[in-house]
Amino acid sequence: MEISAWWNVDELARSYWRLYLDEQDGANIILRDGTWVPLAAGQVYLLPEDISYGSYCAGSVTHRYVHFDVLGLPQTLQRSLFDGPFVVPPASGAILADRIRVLPTITSAEEDQQIAARCAAKAVIFDALAARMAALSDEELVQRLHEAQVTAPVEPALRHIADHLAEPLSVAALAALCCMSGDHFIRRFRTCVGETPARYVQEQRLLLAAQLLLFTDHTIDRIAQDTGFGNRFYFSRAFKRYSGQSPAAYRQFGPA
Repeated sequence: MEISAWWNVDELARSYWRLYLDEQDGANIILRDGTWVPLAAGQVYLLPEDISYGSYCAGSVTHRYVHFDVLGLPQTLQRSLFDGPFVVPPASGAILADRIRVLPTITSAEEDQQIAARCAAKAVIFDALAARMAALSDEELVQRLHEAQVTAPVEPALRHIADHLAEPLSVAALAALCCMSGDHFIRRFRTCVGETPARYVQEQRLLLAAQLLLFTDHTIDRIAQDTGFGNRFYFSRAFKRYSGQSPAAYRQFGPA
């Protein structure tokens, strides 16, 4: 797609990961601390879901992107590895760039083509993530993996949340799964995961809702129920705060 001044916003949504490849210079990411990160032509960038940033584009730029969620990688490891935009090193980035250029537009593909296109996109994403791992020394990788193990005390709660997003998820019930009192569980959860249980649950529900909006024809009312929000109005407010778009706009136009 072509981006220009319309791409300029003060803050982009952070409910999903982004993979970017621009064919010309001119697009920039602006981090919350005011740092500008130019998206250099021909380089592949990964932007994790946990950072908020603005964007600015000077001129017209051919902008290729993949929006995705990372499943199976512990949150603490994600945050340790990706605390900001990551530039895939040139050695592997050039090869990935060529593969990205031939990815079809998934939303416009036929059903049988969509399956192949999604597999190709996932292969690119995993190779980009692997490039981040490969950039670490053996000692650094061991340290990061050790840091990820800090989630062990709250793993029963994390698994329960993942399997029961549509159901009520009280702190008391989650704490009991981890054999902790409520107050101790909240403190331990924040230490292990980096945020409160309530915020984590809501983020996971919104991530699931985004997938259901894009990849199913379920009504917004049903998606609100299936993701534990109870009613459409509460869900719509929460989704717009999180993504910058209403559920209907997100379904129609895709991620911003």
